Amino acid sequence: MNTRTKSDDTRRPICIYTRDWHDVDDVQRVLTNLRTLGITDLLLYKTNSDTLNGRYDTGASTFVAPAAKQKLVIPKRTREALEHHHAARSQARRAAAARRKAPAPKHT
Repeated sequence: MNTRTKSDDTRRPICIYTRDWHDVDDVQRVLTNLRTLGITDLLLYKTNSDTLNGRYDTGASTFVAPAAKQKLVIPKRTREALEHHHAARSQARRAAAARRKAPAPKHT
């Protein structure tokens, strides 16, 4: 129950999903489109896994778009997670390339 005297009962959270939160360009594209539609409020982006793990406290947002701003703010924990993700993907690509280049074992 909302006990605030100046509450706006017409305001509701909306959920917009993106394919992959690691794709910062896609998240930025969605933000740009929301701003074009006239949504000027503070926007918070949170991963589905954070929601499933019950993260609703301060700092749970993966990305933040301050009110009326067109640019995403990327918190430190998100930058670190993105760096780790990209490093792991690069390492996996290098390992796959090395496996493709390795000579096939000879059966005798």
